[in-house]
Amino acid sequence: MQLLITLDDQLRPVPTRIVESVQLRIFRKCGRKTEPPTNTGVGMNVSEYLLKRRLLFDGLKQGGLERTPDHKPI
Repeated sequence: MQLLITLDDQLRPVPTRIVESVQLRIFRKCGRKTEPPTNTGVGMNVSEYLLKRRLLFDGLKQGGLERTPDHKPI
């Protein structure tokens, strides 16, 4: 998870509660079990969600985060 930082009136960094990105990794291949194929091809599924300004200021749909398609590189 990655959070945003803003500047106060004296230009000092101030942390916010706004999440810029979230990445989930689910490991599917444990032990010798045969598991279904994964979206990375190496035994784990990876999902990434990125902050989208239009969602953040449009009633906080999905918390402002949008899932990146699986076929895009991470």
